[in-house]
Amino acid sequence: MGYAIAFPVLKFNKTAEYIRKMHPYTKEIPLMDMKDEVQELLSQIDRLDENKMADYVLSLPNSDLVLIFHALLYDISSLQRERLLFILSQRMKKRFFHYNWIMLQEHYTNASLIESFILLMKFMKEKYPIEYNRSLASKLSFPRGDLVNQALMVLDEEQCTLSDFLKRYSFIEGSALSGALLETYFLQCSKEGFHKNADLFIKWINTLDSMPYSQIIHYLDVMSILDFVEDINNYLIEIIGLPGQSEHWNKIEKRFQTKFLKWIKFKDLGKYLGLNTEKFVFWNDYYHYVEKVECYPELGILFLHLPGHVVVDLKENSSTSYLYKNNIFHAAYEQFDTAGGFEGKSSWPLESEESIEPIKNAILENNHSEIYELIYEGMGKLYIRDYLESYCQNKSIKLIY
Repeated sequence: MGYAIAFPVLKFNKTAEYIRKMHPYTKEIPLMDMKDEVQELLSQIDRLDENKMADYVLSLPNSDLVLIFHALLYDISSLQRERLLFILSQRMKKRFFHYNWIMLQEHYTNASLIESFILLMKFMKEKYPIEYNRSLASKLSFPRGDLVNQALMVLDEEQCTLSDFLKRYSFIEGSALSGALLETYFLQCSKEGFHKNADLFIKWINTLDSMPYSQIIHYLDVMSILDFVEDINNYLIEIIGLPGQSEHWNKIEKRFQTKFLKWIKFKDLGKYLGLNTEKFVFWNDYYHYVEKVECYPELGILFLHLPGHVVVDLKENSSTSYLYKNNIFHAAYEQFDTAGGFEGKSSWPLESEESIEPIKNAILENNHSEIYELIYEGMGKLYIRDYLESYCQNKSIKLIY
């Protein structure tokens, strides 16, 4: 009884395999196992006399002609290769141009597939010039040069996103050629390249079996703090954690780790203050004194934690912040929280003008206070700087992220 069941199942599997080979998905075409069919084709052409070659070419079914491209991948003799290309030259079709391009994407360094593609390019240029001119092949120099770098040159000329480029020229997602294109592009592109192709960069990393450290390092190198792409940075945090918290970062130079950590501290600060404001420009230069940033944009309040101090910034005041000693800050913080400040029910409990000392007087006149006024206009920035350098340089700064 078992054999009676097994036979129909085996027959069904063979039928299903045949149908799949006859109607594959595009991305499956270059990877199909056509060994048996290729061996049969090669055996046929090996048995041919030269005077029978023309008849054989005409008799070969259309469905078997695509086997030429699969056969060219094998370690075949020069005579077999010559005969395969001759058959192709006599039975040119537009669909073979597209089929060859599909095969070439998975085997883009294969000299035989490149040669067959050159034959089809000439055919397309003569018979279907409009379609040919829309193809990437019309913009590449075959067989000279590296196919990947040539494609990247076309991309640079067309000034489009990588996603648009891959779609426009029918690249197969996940193919060897598209993978090499992405790998090379993200290893040498400018900061604009990362901005234009951020989604694709993230998607590409997500498809890889191992972390592309070289491309990540290039990204960290080419971008400035203000240029970083938030979506990319957040994705990196998700997959490799933070510097100091993950072994992945051991493969990345300390200077890039420092830059990344600086961005983490200042991403909310830049959004809150504005990248071109006096306040942001100042703290961007003195970020190393900042231990932590707490931002409440809906309340118009920002806290910058320094060693022993907290800067309280109120958005309504564009040119001034206030420097609290830690104990006074926490007392004001509790008062604010108790009064419902974080629910928007009260304002920050700013002390009266008499209890706030300008930082200038702390430096020039040695006046002491629990709260200092920080003015970012004119000479005020210099006094803030002098105070930070005199006070914080003698402190042990433990960075908190």
